[in-house]
Amino acid sequence: MWAPLRSPTFRALWIASLVSNFGTWMHGVGAQWLMTELSKDTRINALVSAADSLPMFLLALPAGALADILDRRKLLAIMQTGAFLITGMLAVLTFAHQTGAGVLLMFTALLAVCSALTSPAWQSITPEIVKRSHYSAAIGLGGISWNTARVLGPTLGGALIGLLAPRIGNLAAPAAVFALNAFSFLAVVAVILAWKRPPRVSDLPPEHVIGAIRAGLSYARYTPSIRAILVRVFGFIVFSSALWALLPLHARQDLGLDATGYGSLLGFFGAGAITVGASVERLRARFSPDTLVTISSVGAAIGLLLLATIHNPWLARLAMVENGFTWPLAMLSFQVAVVKSAPEWVRSRAASLFLLTFTGGMTLGAATWGLVARAFSIPTAMSFAAVGLAASVVLLRNFRVEETARATQEPSNHWPEPVFEIAVEPSRGPVLVTTEFFVAPENARAFVEAMKPIRMLRLREGALRWNLYQDAASPQRWVEVMLLDSWNDHLRQHARVSVESVELEARAWEFHEGPSSPAVSHLVASRARLWDEEETALEEDVDVEPTGRFARWGWGT
Repeated sequence: MWAPLRSPTFRALWIASLVSNFGTWMHGVGAQWLMTELSKDTRINALVSAADSLPMFLLALPAGALADILDRRKLLAIMQTGAFLITGMLAVLTFAHQTGAGVLLMFTALLAVCSALTSPAWQSITPEIVKRSHYSAAIGLGGISWNTARVLGPTLGGALIGLLAPRIGNLAAPAAVFALNAFSFLAVVAVILAWKRPPRVSDLPPEHVIGAIRAGLSYARYTPSIRAILVRVFGFIVFSSALWALLPLHARQDLGLDATGYGSLLGFFGAGAITVGASVERLRARFSPDTLVTISSVGAAIGLLLLATIHNPWLARLAMVENGFTWPLAMLSFQVAVVKSAPEWVRSRAASLFLLTFTGGMTLGAATWGLVARAFSIPTAMSFAAVGLAASVVLLRNFRVEETARATQEPSNHWPEPVFEIAVEPSRGPVLVTTEFFVAPENARAFVEAMKPIRMLRLREGALRWNLYQDAASPQRWVEVMLLDSWNDHLRQHARVSVESVELEARAWEFHEGPSSPAVSHLVASRARLWDEEETALEEDVDVEPTGRFARWGWGT
């Protein structure tokens, strides 16, 4: 459990993040409590949670691409410095009584933008500084850091607000926790700047952001394990988000708690989360990830229902402990599954898709449950969310959360480098790669079945399109065709082909009966002068794309 702390870099980052997490939780209490002072409307109060999660939803994909393209160390340092400036300005405005509901929502969103642009990078650097066997322990330690701050941070934040409110007023008191959060970001910046991250070495230029996003989406689309995780994440979050969207007003209106009492609710939640974090390795050894997610979902539904029906503050605190057991266990199971199911080249983008799904569910859930609470009541909205969460366990049971073995993700490097008689510019494209097979008619059906998983591999490793064609004039001749955007993309595909594809290709290649191995051809789009019209000045450069008519006539049939 504590093995990752043997790494000096991880240890320093963990301590700095612990300090920052304290500031974050104190800031959260201050922002939510300040909003209850500024507005009693449930919709406006729920928007605090929405403003905190919406930027992540909008920026998760670009952030994941940037984390794979740019120097993560510099990206983290710049964004953490920006968070320091934003939070410091909010503290000044709040102390001067210049923060209204709109201003608070704006600064909450700006701070969330900084968090959105750094979150995929944070998740991606963990494999750089700890061993793969320590991934789950490192993520568990991150959870302990987060939840230790969750236990003490809200309590300290609520106590500080309660101490200062009689002296400087309810509207200015949260400025103190905003200021402390601002300075906590400086601790993270100092550690990041001291980290000597080795530079990346690659013969290929970095991907463009749009191309990187497209590659990440393709990987998730054609990887069943990633798709299953994302579906389960959304099913869990969209209902369980009712807890965070409605808890501040539930504490104030239904439980009659002040700022200190609300902070203690979050503290009891964190106490349950720390207990789970300390025992997560034993739980993972005993149960599969899918079983842990199922247990967590059912437990979270029970916790929401308890909170909705209990109006005694101390019993509500016990219900928050139960929620503290279930929510972090589900999140940890999802995060470890994503980290272990994605290879290095797409890990940041897989993390960004997880964050996109998480924050999208939080945003949708916060807005939905705020409206339901306004139409009925807060306990009723929580009860509806609990029923929906329990139902999602049954409805999504076919989407299993599993972890991919590392051996299948490692680059195989078994594709030989193509030899050309002409120079091919790296940016030249599109590129059409064909592989020719000769298969006996009686083996045709088995060959097609063996090629189906090949299609998934090609599309998730960079191909824009893929298909398998049979020659109508010579039925034993089959041609595998895949289209890539540029020659650089095909070279990246060479580096991405995994060990998993070796076995699948060997199984399909067994049906080939030609005199030699299947013939591979690389067709590259070229620029050529197609015509001169009566030797006049009408002479144009036209892109000759051999895939154009082919795609129009045959693609996907």
